[in-house]
Amino acid sequence: MISLIFAASLMTQPAQEIQLRQGYARTEPQAVDDLNRYRSLWSTSEEWSARAALIRSKILDGTGLNPLPERTPLNPNIHSLREYDGYSVESITLEVAPGYFAYGSLYVPTGFDGPFAAVLCPHGHGRQPNGGGRFRPANQSRSAVLARMGAIVFGYDMIGYGDSGMQGWHHDGLQAMTLQLWTSMRIVDYLQSRDDVDPDRIAITGASGGGTQSFILAAVDDRIAVSVPVVQVSAHFYGGCICESGLPIHVTADHETNNV
Repeated sequence: MISLIFAASLMTQPAQEIQLRQGYARTEPQAVDDLNRYRSLWSTSEEWSARAALIRSKILDGTGLNPLPERTPLNPNIHSLREYDGYSVESITLEVAPGYFAYGSLYVPTGFDGPFAAVLCPHGHGRQPNGGGRFRPANQSRSAVLARMGAIVFGYDMIGYGDSGMQGWHHDGLQAMTLQLWTSMRIVDYLQSRDDVDPDRIAITGASGGGTQSFILAAVDDRIAVSVPVVQVSAHFYGGCICESGLPIHVTADHETNNV
């Protein structure tokens, strides 16, 4: 049902507006020209704010999230506590939309007093025999280090990876970007509901597809105080997966932008 709702929203866009920039859609010289042209569109903070609002609205339009869906109960299920040096980890499931779940690992500092800063940690597209996702060693190491530094960390699976893949979801569907962006927004909802999280200190960081998610979420959700996208901020490469460039978020009849 959730996919049908988002699909119906996408169908309301005029056909002439639907333009995709995918993969290496621009040469490097073209990308330089694009950046110079975009820079000419604003010279004051007011003009920049207006452009930012336009980009935000077009991302939400392109993903079928304008207007935003109802924020239904998350029904968190937290279990399987593991304790390590300086932090603990629990498995967590959130019902981010009726019938659609986010699967994550919640890293919590020990030996510190909260409330804590919180960091969302989406992952990239590398797969391993266990399905990859949040279980990749690099993702677990990053999350553990941030927790030992004093932040609550929510590492979560992209659709079709890790526990999400084990539940029968696939990553190559048209709604991958929509579902992942909505999932990230609902995770912020959850983190802000916790007594041990400082609601004004929420960050996101990830590499590859997780880098894309980091800057897309920051663009549409002003609750993100710090965004650190890694290896994916490019003016000529638009992402190699449908979850990064499979919907019209970069170019429409009314706007043009790139990942920078």
